[in-house]
Amino acid sequence: MHSEANISLKDFPVNNTNKGGMPVSTNESLPIDEVHISDVKENMIVGREITNDRGVVLVPKEFVIRNPERFQSMLAQYNVFDVVIEIPKEEKVPEIVVVEPSVNSLKVKKFVEKFDKKREGLKNEFEKIIKGEGIQEKDLVNKIEETLEVFKEDMNIFQLTQKIKDLDDITYAHAHNVALISYSIGKWLDLKQQDLNDLSLAALLIDIGKIQIPQTLLNKKEQLTNDEWLELQKHVILSYDLIKNYTFISFEIKQAVLLHHEKIDGSGYPMGIKGDKIPLFARIIAIADIYSALTAKRPYRDKKTPFEAIKIMETQFMGKLDTNILYLFLNRIGDYFVGQKVKLSNGQIGEILFIPKRNIYRPIIKLENVDPLMDLTADANKAIEIEEFI
Repeated sequence: MHSEANISLKDFPVNNTNKGGMPVSTNESLPIDEVHISDVKENMIVGREITNDRGVVLVPKEFVIRNPERFQSMLAQYNVFDVVIEIPKEEKVPEIVVVEPSVNSLKVKKFVEKFDKKREGLKNEFEKIIKGEGIQEKDLVNKIEETLEVFKEDMNIFQLTQKIKDLDDITYAHAHNVALISYSIGKWLDLKQQDLNDLSLAALLIDIGKIQIPQTLLNKKEQLTNDEWLELQKHVILSYDLIKNYTFISFEIKQAVLLHHEKIDGSGYPMGIKGDKIPLFARIIAIADIYSALTAKRPYRDKKTPFEAIKIMETQFMGKLDTNILYLFLNRIGDYFVGQKVKLSNGQIGEILFIPKRNIYRPIIKLENVDPLMDLTADANKAIEIEEFI
């Protein structure tokens, strides 16, 4: 039996160091000025936190604006039109995004075979934890290292996770997808390799406690009652209880497993903590977890396309997820789907040719056997959606 009373925030002191190269200003003497959002330029720095009408922080102070169009679009949704900014940085370092080529079927098949083999080995170790059997540190570490070696392969992770979901959409597959995505985000944040390893292991362990939640509840097609929702929320404490006594699993990993459902505005669980009191690993995993869940089929709904998921995350989770990391995620993920073959809602087949930064979920499509390109941002095409990734 777990005991919520045995866990308190005092057990989880917060390290507020800027681990992972978070984009903040280091110049404290820059002057500030209030400008209209239409005048915002790249590399300007937010001089005062921006909140919605309920006081929820949408953009933190010292946020570096990398994508003015996205910044303007997001704030306009909340009727925020004037912002306080610091002067732009004079030196601009262009961000080089190296995108792996579109995943071909043979490469996917070989990777998935290797991935499933490593996953099965790690799953066996996790099942020992669940059953309360003793596990040897070296056995778990070896399985983790083998899995992480697969993570490092030159693959387009975001296209690949779509294929993995199609093959196996169970709790373990979700955890591995979350780990893959978290690993990618961690790399974008320039985390050290040991931190990437710990982050990935935390992501792999986040749902281990769900094995103790009734399957009828996990697989329910109807909307959960309030009592059922509270029961489901217990999985984070169950997961924590299963690993808390393993001394070779780091404090940071245990912390992330327990707190990955917390939200920046304090609306999360199990403790309702907010802002930078939520540790970095938990903030990263929260984004990866939501994206993976949205793009996976669930008993109560069909899976969303990545672009539907991006739109939902941008419009419904702003102020709930770490703004810096969410912006980084949204600005980088779209590039990974260039070259992806898709089926449109009008039945046409095409390939993603270009993804506009202003409207990342409405790309330009090169249609099969048709010369003109289809711009999904155009008014004439507003009823057309990407229905399926092929």
